[in-house]
Amino acid sequence: MKYAVLLAAALVLPHLGSAQTTKGKAAPVPAPNACELLNTVDVERVTGEKSEFAPVPAEVGAACLWEHVKLHIAVDTVDQRIATATKDFGLQGAKPVPIAGVGEKAMAFAPQPKDKSEDKFVYVLVKQGRYLVNVSVLIPKGKTAELVQPQAVEIAQIVLGQLK
Repeated sequence: MKYAVLLAAALVLPHLGSAQTTKGKAAPVPAPNACELLNTVDVERVTGEKSEFAPVPAEVGAACLWEHVKLHIAVDTVDQRIATATKDFGLQGAKPVPIAGVGEKAMAFAPQPKDKSEDKFVYVLVKQGRYLVNVSVLIPKGKTAELVQPQAVEIAQIVLGQLK
């Protein structure tokens, strides 16, 4: 289960990765370092789960992984990324659940794992200006997406506070 977040990252990051350069335009501003926007103390406090190892940076700082939480920050093309994620999660049977009062636009997804042996996660995507904050939190055995979603929202709010 420790590396289940890494598997989730492999499924989601291709759709939410950093903006790429386009012909004739300067390279986009890189995403902020995700591991500097959220700390292990907050992750443990919000989820009630102890982290056994330090967060692991990924994608040149745009993502940060704990055992049961993943944070990814994308810059620019946010609406396109939300549309792509909505379509892909929809193919996995997950409908977006709008979240009021968080960022400019926020939604949660809880896709079904492809295999019963895979862990299940809640994903919260929040648009704020040019940023897309994507938080995924492991749904522990015996809990539901509805119980875990507020944890993902709270983590997203902590990160949004750091981005201002």
